[in-house]
Amino acid sequence: VYADDPMAEHMVRDCKAGTIVRVGTADSADVVVNGISLAATETTFTMTSADMPMGLRVTTPLVGKFNVTNAALCGVMALRTGIRQTQLADVLRNVRGPAGRMERYELANGAVAGID
Repeated sequence: VYADDPMAEHMVRDCKAGTIVRVGTADSADVVVNGISLAATETTFTMTSADMPMGLRVTTPLVGKFNVTNAALCGVMALRTGIRQTQLADVLRNVRGPAGRMERYELANGAVAGID
């Protein structure tokens, strides 16, 4: 669950899942996301946890802070199901978002247009 969401504790209150993992920017999250760098062409961040004390640095072409949340949550699920950290970093480095969602178009004059 995204720990930074004000409704996070409400969402997990009656959850019957065997494991609940809180992912967010607060030090109290099970997986802490920090070192966020947002740019027009990529996003970079680090995920740290008890399982990853050195952290996993992620660079992805997905842009926007909401994509940090999406990528981190998906990444944690992938790690919990057995994907290796190096595999996850490769996948997120090469992932493409859906058409029309923060989609970049480089124009002939050098400008960049964003479709959302």
